[in-house]
Amino acid sequence: MSDTIRPRHPLLVLVWSFGILIAMNLHQYLGVLIGAMMGGFTFEEVISGKGRNLFSQLGHGVTAVVIGLPLAWLIIRFLWRRSFDWMRLRFNGRLALGGFALGLLLPLAVLTVISAVGNVNVTAVPSRLTAGDFAVILAGTLCWMSFIAFSEETVFRGMVVREWASRWGWKAATLLGGLWFGALHLTGIEGGLTFVSAIWVLIAGVAVTVLFVALYVRGRSLWLPIGFHLGWNLCLDGLLGVTISGKEPGFSLFQMNTSGPAWLTGGAFGMEASVVAIAVYLAVAILVLRLGRPGGIQILNPRPEGFSEQRVV
Repeated sequence: MSDTIRPRHPLLVLVWSFGILIAMNLHQYLGVLIGAMMGGFTFEEVISGKGRNLFSQLGHGVTAVVIGLPLAWLIIRFLWRRSFDWMRLRFNGRLALGGFALGLLLPLAVLTVISAVGNVNVTAVPSRLTAGDFAVILAGTLCWMSFIAFSEETVFRGMVVREWASRWGWKAATLLGGLWFGALHLTGIEGGLTFVSAIWVLIAGVAVTVLFVALYVRGRSLWLPIGFHLGWNLCLDGLLGVTISGKEPGFSLFQMNTSGPAWLTGGAFGMEASVVAIAVYLAVAILVLRLGRPGGIQILNPRPEGFSEQRVV
């Protein structure tokens, strides 16, 4: 067998990876069913959003880890058919933990700035919860966000940006991959969506992709952005209880909402699309790429040894 790595057509990468993302999420129907059984609801109540409690959320999350993650691994292995070395998906616990810690801390910095300039209202505090309640909330959110972090980073960075970078380089691949990432997130916004807010979400999608790719190429592993993505989502949804990617948060330690101009708060999409968050994404990306060891740093080569410019038909 030849070790030559042949490029894939950019449009094929886009369509193929999108289909893979859909396939990875098919387990959610089973998750809704299990969540409904655990929460005492019907399937229709849970899938419509009318039926939801701590245990339905836990069932959905546990299913994502027990069924969703193995399914995602099998899909990558047998349908995407790129080696884990090419994608840089070999497990690295140290990088995953480092990214996770950074992801937990940065939302706090963003929220602090927003609260200093705008208005952050705390509508629920941890004292309303028992220790058992919080354990269930944390377990359910951690499980669900683990699947989200793994599936989105492997698809959007490990597949789309990685493949496009082998043809166009990291800068162009990051820009186009960020637009694609932002565009798909537009479909999940539950509040009102205007033309201006859509453009703002696309800008945020590009900015956060710059950060994710910076972590990817600097760490030379997908596990650094996977860990960051998990920590970020867990902080927003499980701890702070703020709108995340246009969706209302689930059960969380705190519950908060922000008020002020959309450019500051992120509007219906949430603080991830605020100008503060965008500035933080770009600033941290620059630090990740610029602050290196004496003698410089090594980043992931978009065209590694064995890469062939010959196009596959």
